[in-house]
Amino acid sequence: MDTSAADDHSDEPLTPVGRLLLQPEMNQIIHCAMGFKNSIDIDAVKSHLKTSLLSHPRFSSLMLRDSRGLQHWHNAPYVDLDRHIIVIQNPVTTSPVNHETAVNEYLADLSTSSTRLSANKPLWELHLLMAHNCGVFRIHHALGDGVSVMSLFLESFRTRGSDGNEENILGRGRRKRVNGEKGWWGLLIGYVGTLWFSLVFLVEHAMRSLWLCDQKTAISGGEGVELWPRKLATARFRLQDMKLVKKAVPNATINDVLVGVVSSGLSRSSINGNHDNQVIAKLNCPDLHDGIRITGLAMVNLRKQPGLQVSNSLESNSESSWGNKFGMFLLPIYYHKSSDLDPLVYLKRAKLVLDRKKQSLEADFSYKVGCFLITYFGAKLIGLVRDKDDMSAFVLAKVNYISYSSLIIVMDDDYCDNDGNSNKGLYSTRNTSNRADSSALKKLSVEDYYTEISFRYVMRVQRIIELQCEALVREFRVNPLICGLAGTVSLRFMAGTRVFYGDWAEQLFEDSDTPAREI
Repeated sequence: MDTSAADDHSDEPLTPVGRLLLQPEMNQIIHCAMGFKNSIDIDAVKSHLKTSLLSHPRFSSLMLRDSRGLQHWHNAPYVDLDRHIIVIQNPVTTSPVNHETAVNEYLADLSTSSTRLSANKPLWELHLLMAHNCGVFRIHHALGDGVSVMSLFLESFRTRGSDGNEENILGRGRRKRVNGEKGWWGLLIGYVGTLWFSLVFLVEHAMRSLWLCDQKTAISGGEGVELWPRKLATARFRLQDMKLVKKAVPNATINDVLVGVVSSGLSRSSINGNHDNQVIAKLNCPDLHDGIRITGLAMVNLRKQPGLQVSNSLESNSESSWGNKFGMFLLPIYYHKSSDLDPLVYLKRAKLVLDRKKQSLEADFSYKVGCFLITYFGAKLIGLVRDKDDMSAFVLAKVNYISYSSLIIVMDDDYCDNDGNSNKGLYSTRNTSNRADSSALKKLSVEDYYTEISFRYVMRVQRIIELQCEALVREFRVNPLICGLAGTVSLRFMAGTRVFYGDWAEQLFEDSDTPAREI
């Protein structure tokens, strides 16, 4: 859509990341399913959306393009909710399955459908599955990332009578690094480690972005993988069990356990045995071999203030910074055929990798370089860096900021209130959140908000594992220590950032055993 230049002063330009996500090749849409305890009252939902969601300018703005070709957010004078709310009265499947399975199938169909969000209205929709007491939000990723969307949802569906104790959810109990306790020698070792790991990981990140890719195997996606049929499956893990595993390795975190679970599960799934030989031969791919590397892509929240800033989510000058503000780093895991391998080995390997990633500036580098390239060379340049078939990678889940992954945390029945209809749970293919009743917030630590963690992941019909809608896994053997001539550039970049221990590391990789800070 076009708009005149006279209106440009009242419009907000798209961020570089937003421009990238609006490219036809990307078309990233967040699907967030919300289960309700009672039957859905459509009129009450509309009334609630008018007073809450539409008060945020992103959800009441159109994406317009001016005469110079620049994209802007333009405030719409009127939002017709009937165009955004899609009511489905009948069950979404004829098979005798439970509600969760039916919603999974519906989300799987949405992930492969060619239906795009229309640009002549704000880029969001709400699908009400009346037979399943479930609502599915479809929100274009250009509107905001996981932290932004979930903070807005928590504000919109806040419990009636709440006294505002929801502030800074998931940021409470964050560990504080006291540099003075380490001494000058410890600080020197830390700075040298940051320089070295940043140099290694930045070079590896640049090489993979330009030409390196994993070797193709039987579990790799083929041409047109984004159009293949998919099935959503759910795997649940009790948080108490994960805490018990975490304590078996000194200084481990829940994030380490999550990555270790993915690595162990992939190695123990006997992938080769589950695939038909004809399928492997048709794909013309070699079998997986022991020790092969599978590279993931982890998204990192780069905001200075940790957690979900609930009350500030509607303020334009909020420190929580609405929009897309995330970096990324490569997260390799390794396939092992040995069935007698100690499961804790996977956790120790995951902890080692994540500790080094936390100490580096790879996530900050990826965000700043990406914004620079998009700003000065255009969003389409990113699509030309590598072939689309090579750009896709599965993405691993993180607790504080979940993006492009499938982590579900069951919510307390009495938390959210939607005009008298409590939310029974949040099921999101992008975001997670969960809290206990607000009256008990003063004495609860972060992990007390959680009772169960579930991975919702994407699988191909032929049981070839795909994590995410764009999942493509390739194995390659490359020495990450090849630094080349990029050292000088990397050091200059790190010197310009003026930080060696990013706040994102603390807010993302936190030890949840830390007691909560009283309000």
